[in-house]
Amino acid sequence: MFRVLGTISCIYILGCSEPLVPQTPTEHVDLEAFKTAVAWPNPTVDSFTNLVNRYNAAGLHGEAAGYFAEREAATRGSEAHPWMLAAAGLFEALDAGSVPLLRRRGAVREAVAKLDDAVAEETGLSRYLRGVVLVNLPSSFEETERGVEDLNWVIANQESFPPGIVRAAWRELSKGYTALGDEARAADALAISGHAATTHEGTFSTPSSVRAQEGFRFGIPRVLELGSGIYQVESHDFGDIGFIETDEGFVAIDAGTFPENAAAALEAVQGFADAPVHTVVLTHGHWDHIGGVSAFTDAGATVVTQADFEASVEAISRFEPPPFSWFFGQQSVNLDVTPDVVIGELRSLGTSRLINLVPVRGGETEDALLIHVPDAGVVFVGDAFMPFLGAPFTEEGNPVALLDTIDTIVSLEPTRIVHGHPPLTELWTIEVLPDLRNALAQLIDATTVSIASGRTLAESLRDNVLPESLREAPKAVLPYITMREGVIKRLYDNSTGYWQADREGLETLALEDWSRALDLLGGNERSYVRAVEALLEGGEGALPLRLADIGLVSYPESTKLADLRKQALQRLRSVHHVSNPFKFIVYSETVGDELAPFMAAEPL
Repeated sequence: MFRVLGTISCIYILGCSEPLVPQTPTEHVDLEAFKTAVAWPNPTVDSFTNLVNRYNAAGLHGEAAGYFAEREAATRGSEAHPWMLAAAGLFEALDAGSVPLLRRRGAVREAVAKLDDAVAEETGLSRYLRGVVLVNLPSSFEETERGVEDLNWVIANQESFPPGIVRAAWRELSKGYTALGDEARAADALAISGHAATTHEGTFSTPSSVRAQEGFRFGIPRVLELGSGIYQVESHDFGDIGFIETDEGFVAIDAGTFPENAAAALEAVQGFADAPVHTVVLTHGHWDHIGGVSAFTDAGATVVTQADFEASVEAISRFEPPPFSWFFGQQSVNLDVTPDVVIGELRSLGTSRLINLVPVRGGETEDALLIHVPDAGVVFVGDAFMPFLGAPFTEEGNPVALLDTIDTIVSLEPTRIVHGHPPLTELWTIEVLPDLRNALAQLIDATTVSIASGRTLAESLRDNVLPESLREAPKAVLPYITMREGVIKRLYDNSTGYWQADREGLETLALEDWSRALDLLGGNERSYVRAVEALLEGGEGALPLRLADIGLVSYPESTKLADLRKQALQRLRSVHHVSNPFKFIVYSETVGDELAPFMAAEPL
């Protein structure tokens, strides 16, 4: 809990005698963006928790304590103040190991006092943060029982918290029960949290799960009743499935990855309205939206797609199965889908209920199809806003045309938009779209200029473009920052060739080539170990992972390098588990560490 986090003033690369002063790591660009956004007026709790997670995952507790102490002083009297006060207390407690021993106990007490003041001001997220700190304090502070009480209070009031926070509360509660000697409750709490099977020592605050056999799920399975006979079945599969009730039966929106999951989704929604599936409309041709279609077509459902559907399926079929199997699990995905009706222009579906189908080309794929239900004010948008703008392993995605897609959606004047995955539906709302469009347009313009100037992808990412317009649109901040990397990378992918202005691509160097060169520079295994340790201590994950990979080419038997590599992978999982599920999946599979589903439960 209270390990010393030394301030690194230099990094010794592979045993060189002269210290190098590090720049802000490229992978910390999003952290810097959230620091700016949280300092703007009226930050959202989502931006705040993302910043807290990134600071904690990087182990930059001292820097975080200073940042949040400044924000606490600047936000007194505002709604955000208790969050900032609680975060200052949290990170001061985490950083207590850097305080001289004789003053350490007093520093911890001061940190707890800040948490107490925050809870007195706001009983919610602040109480969760206090509980986390208290259950992790040494027993000599005699605060464990109060921490357990805090975390049980969070669980008792779980409807007021995001599911990921509830999951984390269960994980931290297991530590509290262990400290109290109640091993039975500790084991139960750990199992409920889904952490029982993982070797990760930290706490995941995401509702998602990832396992080798079943693949990834975004959250706890549930059915959202959106009103007027419209339903969204979440997390029965990698992708969600929508259902629109008509006189002819259900119109299903997408079909998940596997037929059994689509059948389970239909069974779940039939608990609300007992009807068969008459028609299935596929929003686009990706694995997790079309693989389960036979569950509906075997019973006679008609399949409707956009005109470019078959080209989209052909593009992803080159990666069958996808390069990383933990996306969908061990079962093979069936991409053999033949549409009965192909939509090339706006038209209605032809059911008793007016359902308009609107083809668009912007966002993730060229075959996107919007489904508009005017009498309910709902538009199903599929994965048009998926932050990766296409599957990362395929050549697709159009950031510029995404702006036109946003304009089309806004012109339909919906009151609600429904996406293909739960986090998007929750955060990429119709209210956010105009401000998000404005910010993305500025990002696209800046990146286009950067590309035309011959600047590299890495340089454009490091520019940390955060439009000032977002200062007045706090709810658009998280969607924008989450999409930013994908937009920039897709623009480079669409606009440049395999030779870059910095000569990247002219020659291709393998890990073995870098290993030979760095061996000449450093000369031994210890040089690699020292460099990787220094980078990890400085809060990085991506660079030490790559350096460990290179070092293991020369020293494949190095248990120390292998252990440091695992540490880097676990750090990257911690950084990305909340905001970048695709990276979380890849790093989880690479390290071979699962996260079981989180179970909804009442307090023990």
